[in-house]
Amino acid sequence: TPLNNDKVSRMKEHPFLRLAPWLICGMIALVIGTHFRLYPLTHNVASDEYEGATMLVLAKVRATITEQVHARFPGMPSGEKERLIQSQFNEVLRKDNAKLRQAFDQVGRELIKRTDQKKHYLQESDSYYFLDLTRNILDHGDVSARVDGSRYFNEKMLAPVGYWEPQTWHPYIGAWVYRAARTINPDMDLMTALGFTPIVLFPLVLAAFLMACRALGCGWPAAFTASMFFILAPIYLQRSTYAWYDNDTYSVLFPVLNLGLMFLALRSMDDLKKMVFWGALAGLSCGLYARFWTGWGFSWGITLAALALMTGRAFFFRETRSRRFALLVAVVSGSTLLFLIASIGIK
Repeated sequence: TPLNNDKVSRMKEHPFLRLAPWLICGMIALVIGTHFRLYPLTHNVASDEYEGATMLVLAKVRATITEQVHARFPGMPSGEKERLIQSQFNEVLRKDNAKLRQAFDQVGRELIKRTDQKKHYLQESDSYYFLDLTRNILDHGDVSARVDGSRYFNEKMLAPVGYWEPQTWHPYIGAWVYRAARTINPDMDLMTALGFTPIVLFPLVLAAFLMACRALGCGWPAAFTASMFFILAPIYLQRSTYAWYDNDTYSVLFPVLNLGLMFLALRSMDDLKKMVFWGALAGLSCGLYARFWTGWGFSWGITLAALALMTGRAFFFRETRSRRFALLVAVVSGSTLLFLIASIGIK
């Protein structure tokens, strides 16, 4: 009946029902992405345990071959037996290399369980630079005793002279992750806890990506397909796995977030309040990016250059929205600068 059709139509228009497929896709992508990003924690075997496991497995293989040779050729001279054992041992290493490596990993994980090892080392050298800064925050309340605007004095740089380094908020995020991890497991050491930082940030990146897809007008099937390619892209997967305590994640998060917010602003040109709101958030995302990576200006410059071209085109063709484009340029650039002045000062 017409009444029932109206009821079904209203149900389809309900915001939750429209967002439900996106939420489901996001949860699936989050589970898959997190699973692979936890591999260094769940599958990696530390070097000491791996070496011990290698010796145990190879000794077992050689002992098995030795027993078989002695059983089959009891009267063979000892020198010939040793050469035959070594030959068969080398053949096993060549043919069953993949199986042996799996055995190394499996035995190594068993050794870790027996020794109750709880420390997991960070990946990549820059992670230890940020580890040192995070330890300063936890021990002394800040990255350095001398902080000036967007810089801090690092006594270990160019030792013994020291050097004024750009200050980022990444070590503070790590300190927060460490404190949160300690509430769950009070015995967790600093390196193991900091390794979860990229895992904590991953849902934010995925949410920003799906938001950008929706702002670009993509349907949820296309957005889900794109998100799988995005979260499993080797370069991003590597630099957002467990224990990769570097600031690479922010160079994915903020440009993608800025893109989505900019398109929301451009799609709201007919509604002045919405345009200003989304434009201000886009500028704020650029400002936040500046607090995590010194190369933030590339993203900001590209954003403003694109808006300037749109504004010039609108004025050239005398479009009615030309002034709205100019206002959007002012809102984006102004909100970025205001945030930076508020967070680090005019200097």
